[in-house]
Amino acid sequence: MKKASIKQFLKPSWKKLLVLVIFMFIAFAGYIQSWGISGDEVELPKPLLYDVLTPFPFWILLMYLLVPVFIGDQIVRALVDGVFDWIPYGILTWFFLFIILVYFYLLACGIIFIVKKLSKKR
Repeated sequence: MKKASIKQFLKPSWKKLLVLVIFMFIAFAGYIQSWGISGDEVELPKPLLYDVLTPFPFWILLMYLLVPVFIGDQIVRALVDGVFDWIPYGILTWFFLFIILVYFYLLACGIIFIVKKLSKKR
């Protein structure tokens, strides 16, 4: 691939940002729905939008969306087992959220790229 085509692939557009916002909404809604799985066991207060979002499958969509990230995470953990135990848990959480955001953006770029290619063939 040429450098220009990679630049074009990663260049932000309103379509890519819209898809990214949709992915982020799915992640936020899935996070809220995760309270039903573990929050009531540890007696955390119910999130504000939990009852509104309950009928929709956001948590399941989030799990399917994140499968590649989870697989990569498990491979890295197996390779560097115990090496990063000194890093506080909070930093790893922020790093993981950053990786998910980058993954969502790359996924949005890929989706828009495929849609453009398919629409040109018609």
